[in-house]
Amino acid sequence: MKWQRNIHLVKEYDKTPPNQTKEEKIRSLLEKQFRIMIVKMIQNVENKMELQIHGLETKIEKMQETFSKDLEEIKKSQLIMNNIITQMKSTLEGTNNRITEEEERIRVEEDRMVEINKAERKKERLKRNENNLRDHWDNVKRPNILIIEVPEEEDKKKGHENILEELIVENFPKMGKEIVTKV
Repeated sequence: MKWQRNIHLVKEYDKTPPNQTKEEKIRSLLEKQFRIMIVKMIQNVENKMELQIHGLETKIEKMQETFSKDLEEIKKSQLIMNNIITQMKSTLEGTNNRITEEEERIRVEEDRMVEINKAERKKERLKRNENNLRDHWDNVKRPNILIIEVPEEEDKKKGHENILEELIVENFPKMGKEIVTKV
């Protein structure tokens, strides 16, 4: 019964004339009515707080779900990226190995080229030396021919052996006799 009276009083409190302010209403209430009103207000606040807490909890749960979904997506994309990075690393390692092999081949070929260039230079020097030797030999040979005075026309008519024997006999008379006896 007390509750019903209190509820009735609270209802009457809510129906106060509009000219009266809340402070005046509260002052005009009896102590019991005041307590009841405070309890009601606290209950209303509790209800509102519970509703707000429940709303916040649902929002937090939704946010946690979206965060967990986002986190899973990020983890998946991270795994994909790690796989891609691993593939790129292996590709780069293969490419680097090929580059290293090619550089080694180039070094070997450069060494060969250096050796070939040295050999070619030696050949060129040999050719120059041979040409110089020929030139010197030709220079030495001409004066010898002039000293011995071999006629060019007789050279064609007589054999080379006869001309040589005649020249030896003319220039070295003693040498020709010794050669014959030795043979």
